[in-house]
Amino acid sequence: MIHAHVENGPASQRTVPPLPGTALNSTAQLAWFNLYQASQPQQQPLNPHDGTAASTLLPNHTQTELPFVGSDYEVVIPHAWPRNIAHIDHSIFSASKPYPVTVSSDYTDQKCECELCCISSTGTHLTSSCINVNSATVCDDSNCLLGPRCGNRFEQRFELDLIQTRVGLGVVSPNIIPQGAFVVEYVGEILYAEDAARRNDRRYQARFRTEAEWGEHSKVYVDALTCGNESRFINHSCKPNCVMYEFDWTNSTRLGIFATKEIPPLQELTFSYSRRNRQFFRCQCSAHVSPRSKVK
Repeated sequence: MIHAHVENGPASQRTVPPLPGTALNSTAQLAWFNLYQASQPQQQPLNPHDGTAASTLLPNHTQTELPFVGSDYEVVIPHAWPRNIAHIDHSIFSASKPYPVTVSSDYTDQKCECELCCISSTGTHLTSSCINVNSATVCDDSNCLLGPRCGNRFEQRFELDLIQTRVGLGVVSPNIIPQGAFVVEYVGEILYAEDAARRNDRRYQARFRTEAEWGEHSKVYVDALTCGNESRFINHSCKPNCVMYEFDWTNSTRLGIFATKEIPPLQELTFSYSRRNRQFFRCQCSAHVSPRSKVK
């Protein structure tokens, strides 16, 4: 669903807790329609992108004094959601063609037999024995009977905040994120290759490895240029603490961002962009800075 998601009140600070605790506890056509019907852009036009990450960013000369991407923080002031970007919970699809079927060739329409949960509230994809989890498949009511108890439905468990960095906005969490944990789904507009190629700004396009099959094979993209969630603002690092994986869902595909190691509170979330996307920016990650120090 599209949200205005704009904070107008006074900014509050996030600080690293002195004693950190544990982490917080059919068909594709029909499935996507049921999940995303309230998110169609025809119901609420998307705001035009003006080429900036947010209208309230610091001046360029001040931004260069901010920490390098991927830094650790002791205190942050969460940034309000940018007014020029529509916040959505799930990807939207508004093309005239049918929704692209993008399931990988080794996908099997299997059902898990988990009794309590597929991933526990303190577990991760690395600790689960669920057949769906281990085959990179998102659970739903067609392949799992556990409903809200499941834990493998791409539901966000960790709070995420936007912050200012020297390259624009970035993302941190006030929580400890365990290694292997699902962090956030990469969402935006679902585009066929020909539609994606017509966009002037392709910085926020992520391509599915699996191609769509409607008479002929076609590449499919998720474009977060004008709409998305916190994943849109996760910056690139040459030594990232997250990675993007492709998961099957019914007979389509979704992109999830997962922690590659335990991430302490207020460490900026990063992942390694594709080679094609790297041409659009100059890397300013903390991997190029030594020694690495906390920012106060």
